[in-house]
Amino acid sequence: MSHFLWVEDFENNPQATTHDVFGSILPNTYAIPDSRHQLKKTLRDYGIQVALSFQDGRQFIENPARMRDIDYIVLDIDLPACSEGDTEDQKTLDYLRDWHGYEPDEQDDSNDELSLKKAGFSLKKIAGYHLYIKLVMEFGFPREHILICSNHGENLLSIQKAFHGAKMVAPIIYTKSDSSIRNKILECNNTPYTVLRRGIIASCQWVLDWLHDDDQIAINRFIEDHNRHYCQDDIRLIFESLQEILPRREPEPEIKYALFRQFIRALSHAWEITPWPKEKPERPAAMLLNARILKTCRNWSAHGKIFNQALPETLLAYLMLMNLRAMLAPETSIMPHERVLLCVFAVTPGGKETRLNSKHEEKLRKTLASLIKKYNYSKNVTQQIPTAITFDNGYQKKHEFDRLLNECLNDPIFIETYAEELLRGLFLLYWTLSNSKAEQDEFHTELDRALNQWYFPYSTSTDISV
Repeated sequence: MSHFLWVEDFENNPQATTHDVFGSILPNTYAIPDSRHQLKKTLRDYGIQVALSFQDGRQFIENPARMRDIDYIVLDIDLPACSEGDTEDQKTLDYLRDWHGYEPDEQDDSNDELSLKKAGFSLKKIAGYHLYIKLVMEFGFPREHILICSNHGENLLSIQKAFHGAKMVAPIIYTKSDSSIRNKILECNNTPYTVLRRGIIASCQWVLDWLHDDDQIAINRFIEDHNRHYCQDDIRLIFESLQEILPRREPEPEIKYALFRQFIRALSHAWEITPWPKEKPERPAAMLLNARILKTCRNWSAHGKIFNQALPETLLAYLMLMNLRAMLAPETSIMPHERVLLCVFAVTPGGKETRLNSKHEEKLRKTLASLIKKYNYSKNVTQQIPTAITFDNGYQKKHEFDRLLNECLNDPIFIETYAEELLRGLFLLYWTLSNSKAEQDEFHTELDRALNQWYFPYSTSTDISV
């Protein structure tokens, strides 16, 4: 899910307005309140922050900490200068004086009040224009992430004149009662890149808020005693950096994939000093699984060109989830930020070329045939012949698949030819290394559901299928 700032005064019916604009992403179980302030409070649970006036909206977008949590902004055109019961702050008074004819009169309170009222009425007709200009010109907020809408025809003319006078092309202005705004909101809410970025930021913020003790740093369980262990400051620096890598505006593919590679390197770099993760009492099965995936990822990032291709958002979401669980020691229950990352799988289109089906399995099996044979795999493993390696014949055999994939890095031509198939192998590591009976907590149940419906075929067998 994406996060929205909605600057709206609910001049008419709050319930109808909310349904018209955000009805496409709000659950059917949500009973829309008829109180503006109750609506503002309850919409936060669905990633929608509400500002009720020009001044409230301006103060919100001037706060970097609050804007970090915003992906898209929905602006009403017609807004009062400030909310009922509030008084104009100095910046709002400056807008009224500089652009709308307010002439302060310290000698005559009635003249001052009248002038302020007239200026406020003038600002009200194009308040959304002022906020749009501030967002785009002053803060560099992506124009395509701002949706302007109104139900007042006269305001459409006013804001179009304002853009024309500024020699600017006016953006699309939606009508609240038109289904196009609901469709656009749904599209914004389900943009894979934006959902990925939101999940990464939410996860980083969770780490920074949650971490308070060195015992929470699980990666230290994989570092040998003679090497320096990570401290809280190290972990904080990692996650402070990760949340800044992806920009709010989705880049062109070539730049986006370069940033994705940068993110993967930064995410997995900490595993450089760890030896190959092995089973020990202090390393639960799920944590060991995640650590092996991250160690493999780090090796690929440092020594191969496997990531020099188009990378799906699901890959970064998958690796972020694995890293959170391998580097730290959170509860077994699923966290809200992890649910956002899992949403990436739900909103990412998965056609024939991205979903892993039986044909992809067969192609991968044939591609790796010689290496499979070298590591004592059988081409007919699904037939359960006696020599086949399955999940059930021992720890060493169970964990041969990651060694198999890492062996592929020794052949650059092999990587170049079968890069896409090998990338799927990184997802398959979760499937082949995990013991489905060992990880039955809430997090792994949700993760299994996301991965199985997106990348893996449904199977009740415990045989390795490559």
